[in-house]
Amino acid sequence: MYIPTAVGGCSTPTTNCTTKATNGGSAYGDGSVQGAGGDPAQSTYNTTIWNTFSKTTTNSMLINGNYGSKTLVGTGAKKLSMPFVAQGAQPYQIIRRSLSTDSTALSQSREYNLAQIHVLLSDDPADLPGGSGDSNNIRLANVPANSSGTGYNLPYGITMTSGNYLASLPSPSPNTYNLYFATASNAMPSGTCASSGGATTCPVDWPYPPAPWTAAMMSAVGAGTDPNCVLLCPTGAPFVSNNGTTIAGSSTLSGAGASTTVPPALTLCPTATMTYTGSGGGTLAPLSTDVPANCTTAGAAAFPYYLTGGSTTFTETTTESQMTGTWNLIDGWLRVEYKDASGNWHPVTSEWLQLGFARGLAAPTLPGSSSPAAGTNPINPNAILLLQEPADRVSSGNVTASVSTTETAPVCTAKSKVGGTYYCTAWAITPAQVLVDTAGGTVWQFGSTTTAENGAPASSTLPLESLSRFNWYPINFYDAREGEPRDVVWSNTYPSDASCTSNGIMNAVEIDVGNLKRWLAGSIGSTGTSVDYATQNGYILYFSDRRGMLPNPNVASGGGANFVKTGDSGLEDVINANGAGDGAAGTPDGALEPIPAGKTVSPEDVNLSGVLDNYGTDNLGLGFYGTGTNGAINLNYFIVAANPNDPFGTASYNSRIANCGTARKNWVSGARHVLKLVDGAFGNVPLVPGGTLADPGGFTVASENPTYVQGDYNSNSADPFWSGGADLSGHAAASVIADAVTMLSDSWVDQQSTLGNPSSGGNNSPTLAAGNRSATTTYYRLAVAGGKNLAFPFPAWENNTDYGFGTDGGVHNFLRFLEDWNSSGATLNYGGSLVSLYYATYGTGVFKCCAYSVYQPPTRNYIFDTDFTSPSGLPPGTPLFRDVESLSYWQLFAPRTNSN
Repeated sequence: MYIPTAVGGCSTPTTNCTTKATNGGSAYGDGSVQGAGGDPAQSTYNTTIWNTFSKTTTNSMLINGNYGSKTLVGTGAKKLSMPFVAQGAQPYQIIRRSLSTDSTALSQSREYNLAQIHVLLSDDPADLPGGSGDSNNIRLANVPANSSGTGYNLPYGITMTSGNYLASLPSPSPNTYNLYFATASNAMPSGTCASSGGATTCPVDWPYPPAPWTAAMMSAVGAGTDPNCVLLCPTGAPFVSNNGTTIAGSSTLSGAGASTTVPPALTLCPTATMTYTGSGGGTLAPLSTDVPANCTTAGAAAFPYYLTGGSTTFTETTTESQMTGTWNLIDGWLRVEYKDASGNWHPVTSEWLQLGFARGLAAPTLPGSSSPAAGTNPINPNAILLLQEPADRVSSGNVTASVSTTETAPVCTAKSKVGGTYYCTAWAITPAQVLVDTAGGTVWQFGSTTTAENGAPASSTLPLESLSRFNWYPINFYDAREGEPRDVVWSNTYPSDASCTSNGIMNAVEIDVGNLKRWLAGSIGSTGTSVDYATQNGYILYFSDRRGMLPNPNVASGGGANFVKTGDSGLEDVINANGAGDGAAGTPDGALEPIPAGKTVSPEDVNLSGVLDNYGTDNLGLGFYGTGTNGAINLNYFIVAANPNDPFGTASYNSRIANCGTARKNWVSGARHVLKLVDGAFGNVPLVPGGTLADPGGFTVASENPTYVQGDYNSNSADPFWSGGADLSGHAAASVIADAVTMLSDSWVDQQSTLGNPSSGGNNSPTLAAGNRSATTTYYRLAVAGGKNLAFPFPAWENNTDYGFGTDGGVHNFLRFLEDWNSSGATLNYGGSLVSLYYATYGTGVFKCCAYSVYQPPTRNYIFDTDFTSPSGLPPGTPLFRDVESLSYWQLFAPRTNSN
């Protein structure tokens, strides 16, 4: 690791730079702690070695505080405090939503109040500005009218106007293209379907609707017992239909935790003749006695060849009763709003959604104005907010492949000789990955919806909704740091391992930074140029996603009720090193870790409340099915049956999600929602209109949730900054202030985090970074303020391989990683400033190293950005600290009088 010895950073160890000694090297001891990790350290604080290294070798460019000691003092770093901290609030409040009870100092410090753009998501519209009655708070679900003609919500999705879909698509005239929110159906086949003797074997993409979130569960978290108030209050989430009837909640579970829903039968019909795949080839007619009863006469079968629930058709007018369940894959209420120069807020939720909210299989890296004209988003080239991706069923994680709208005609896989003639007795097809509304059509991205349908939501029914609603997956990926309690590569023990945990499946909302810049410049949309930029010399986007977040039972509202969502995930029971649980396995024990010697708080108490917050496990895994012992078992059943709740499935290997790919395509129910910044390379980050090279203004993202920066951000390989050169026009003063910040390289692939990458030398394990999550050299220029985990004593059962366990990872691991940067020799080029501002209270997974289930480290090229030494170079909303320096004092002696 290179450490600068002078202002301006370094590019080599011989240019204003020194190299920190590697562990075990002859000069080992450069760090302030030597030996096994922990806080306090398990060895002596090396004041002699550290003080020399800090003050002399690095010329005080790297300093520390007093490490909690009044005798073994540090080398000069001071503890900086936010202005509101002295009033009892914690530093992490800077990224939380505002409260009516805020003090003036806290209110003035919150990024929520400094921001000019709010992107807010909640399960209850009453949590959003304007409340449940504001039409600008929009539910992200296609809910048709009930039998009374009420209860509908955007049953036909969002209408797309010309320019917000590819120009190469045929005109929808006289209808419109409508983009539906991702919906699941247990009538969707996935993988090859085979039929023999009238019986069909066809894997189902989504077999089971989510498990119920009951009134009793709500009562347990202080929400009351209203049966209509399920996880998404007050409407019910996700919306589930069963045989055409809307049900509040979802399917029920058996006493053993298995779904009681039975997926509909899928029948595979033959054609008049089929190519024989065995020896000799040829074409054969089906044996009539093997043709399923519901199929039409041989030769009349047509796309889609398979029948659902015995029906001979599967189109947008198919009756819903053919399916035993449909449900939303994303849900919740969204509000987007901006502040103008006069300080007034304006909602623009509809404007942003009408730009689109879907992308291709890979996150975009070019905005819609780029060449090609659609940039790199083949669905919605102008979309800012990205919520879903194509349903690439049977995916191998190959994001370069396109989804298929056609399926293979049936092929004969077995034959039998009858009366001297061979007939086909078994056949198979590979179904289409995505569906189209019209036979022979090619537009799978959108439903072609009539004006009459758009104008009559009260008469909407599920059969009239477009089949395209089943063509989407949510944007889910696996974060092994959050998902795994220990640094274990499961495929080392189980070679075919594809397991993961509910705690690590993250549902992402992506912000296309390049398209946001276009909106602010007026190139897309209609109101972006009205956003205030003068007050903060740039733009601040505040993001908060509280979907799945449960009320904190340890915090009461002003009226004494406990139904209060605080911004915490409620997932603090994550260390369990030496408690009553199995320390080596990380089994939650339901109690705070002991307070280490010399400390005042438990290392699990990241929000510093004094109690263990483990309520966030109650609703995890409701949408996930399939353990090692039973494919129909719901994961929430395992989690809450553990007592205390265990989101990691440590009871046995078979209590984990057996196939992480099944979780990738399902609804995320708990507080596992994150922000991802994409398409933010050099020139794509917003600037101040009329800004200069010396004072360009900039862009800050402040997020209550963990934030992942994917790909080059505010820089690229041609940026002169990396060789000590001056800024180029297009560079912005940028920062991210979030619960925790993870850097993803240009090569990051969401699918491979859950499916692995066997085709490129990896395997199918989500807990092996090498080969499965291969990084490439990437460039980032931004300040980062975020959270880390509390350190804890190195447990006796650990070994030297995991010497970092117990630490927070140090400054070089403050930015989190999930990829294999090492095998390819990739460099993470980071220019900016790192501020450890608080402990992460949402992304609570602790640092893990070095079995490399989470990541393999990059070559780190970290450089302080000297732009930040000038006020004009600071990003908007830079936190203000308070440091009182006592220079001198003098006494004033004055006589006391009776008047004073």
